[in-house]
Amino acid sequence: MYILLGIALGIFFVFMPIFYAIFGIEVALIITGILAIIIGGIIIKIGLKKSNLIQDRNKMTKNILKKDIPEKFKSMYRYVYDNYGATIENYRKKLLIRIIIASIFLLITGILYITIINEFNIKTRFERKSVFYIFIPAFLYMTFIYKKYNYKYQKEYKENIVKNFISILPYKFSYKNIENNILQQYYDDANFTNIKYKKFISNDYLEGMANNVNVQISDIVLEENVYKGIFSVSMINQILPQEVRIKTKKSINKYENDKVEVDDMRFAKYFDVFSKSKVLALEILTHDVMEEMVQYFETNKINFEIVMKENRIYIRYNIGDIFEGEVLRKSTNIKSLWIFYNMTRFTIELAVKMNTILEEKEI
Repeated sequence: MYILLGIALGIFFVFMPIFYAIFGIEVALIITGILAIIIGGIIIKIGLKKSNLIQDRNKMTKNILKKDIPEKFKSMYRYVYDNYGATIENYRKKLLIRIIIASIFLLITGILYITIINEFNIKTRFERKSVFYIFIPAFLYMTFIYKKYNYKYQKEYKENIVKNFISILPYKFSYKNIENNILQQYYDDANFTNIKYKKFISNDYLEGMANNVNVQISDIVLEENVYKGIFSVSMINQILPQEVRIKTKKSINKYENDKVEVDDMRFAKYFDVFSKSKVLALEILTHDVMEEMVQYFETNKINFEIVMKENRIYIRYNIGDIFEGEVLRKSTNIKSLWIFYNMTRFTIELAVKMNTILEEKEI
């Protein structure tokens, strides 16, 4: 919806001189007021996103250099691009065209609204509210075409892009575009910081076995505090006597009394560790584990939180929805696809590595 408003906003600015020439200064001022409302809404939306630690995927891609992407991944990218790129881009462009058409329809409705108010000298709030109903067809059309064409685009993207990149993982994983209500129980059990929400939504779902460790990864949407991210749960083969929590330093902290100091200064620069058992936390955080986490964070700049509890490892990534194809950028953008693949691989390999450590130490 905010994409639509952004395009409509751009069209308003382009046609502003025409509005002034045709309708005069009064109408121009009214349009300026409309623009102020739209801009205010966008600013509020951005503020909500920042307050909930939602990161912009486009910013993350700036940290990734194509030369750092392995040749095996590039080879799969070329295969997907050659076989599906043109088709998926066609769906994306059709969606963009419909968005522009809907925005123009909204713009014309706005001009009609202002014209009616001025021509009939409508001043009372009740009368203006009655005229405002002319926006209903434009909003209904906008909603309908966006849902219709975005559904087609996202379906093709997930079936042909997401599934192919999952296939090059060193483990056998399956992808399903279905809701998984069980994940909500796991999410609540993890007791992440900033957990309050009214509704839990999950509809893109990966699951597989990696060295006898069951790993599940899904997008999540928490309604009320406008949070979008990725959540994973891995079933390890040992029962932990105490919880261990690891968070990037920008995450909200509510476990200060259980903070564990680590000797690795590079790791301590980016992460905080919390547990009632310092010994357990330090046994899990071997040099290899800390090095892998540091490298992942330095490469991707993604804030995440890990909770190890009983026989499960929970991870929440503040990354937005990486299962969805981008609308305003090329659908087969190699850097965006690398973020998706890298996050999935990191989740699996970290769970496998921690499970191996726990089995060897017999904690």
